[in-house]
Amino acid sequence: MNCLTQHYADLWQTCFDPAIRDDGFTRAIPTADCSPNPAVSRPSASSPDPDGLAAEAPSLTHPPAGTLRWDALTAHWQRGCALRTDLERRQALLEIDVLVAMALGLSVDELIQIYEVQFPVMRAYEQADRYDATGRRLPNTGRKEAGARELREALREHDGESPVSVSWAIDNGLQTRARTFYPPFTPVDRVDDYRAAYRVFTARLANRQVTPEPVTDG
Repeated sequence: MNCLTQHYADLWQTCFDPAIRDDGFTRAIPTADCSPNPAVSRPSASSPDPDGLAAEAPSLTHPPAGTLRWDALTAHWQRGCALRTDLERRQALLEIDVLVAMALGLSVDELIQIYEVQFPVMRAYEQADRYDATGRRLPNTGRKEAGARELREALREHDGESPVSVSWAIDNGLQTRARTFYPPFTPVDRVDDYRAAYRVFTARLANRQVTPEPVTDG
């Protein structure tokens, strides 16, 4: 989550374990794949799904430069090692929530109760959020974000299929920021994602239990 620039290269190399290449998110998500010669749609590579619980990720027609596939990660830090899209970073954060809950002995229902009771602002944001096909979160008025009003106006006559390009003023009107968003624009559900992640991690941990060798008298 932190290794976004080359200044964190030493930290990345210290923490890197080759086994990470066999890991993946608990569900397939659209990723801006910057691996060499990536397939247009490769859910099994960008998000390995050994548990059979992930849906196929949509293909990306014009993805921005983004994250390497899990199986292409290297000990040497490079820009693609970082989680760069909004949806990838959201998925990583919620999966960390689940792993911490499991380490503390919490059930998934207890985790969800904490989320719903203690984090009402985050819950409201998540209910308003939409993500495009490249994993970019759309600015929205619920978060009072720059560009939200312009995007809302552009979507009023949108055909549901074409990319949407919007621009808005920043820096007190001295500059203009432009963004293009690619349909479909999909909502998220943190409760459902918690349950799915908890189920997948439970299965993965069960499959990785090592049976101790019998002790023999020497």
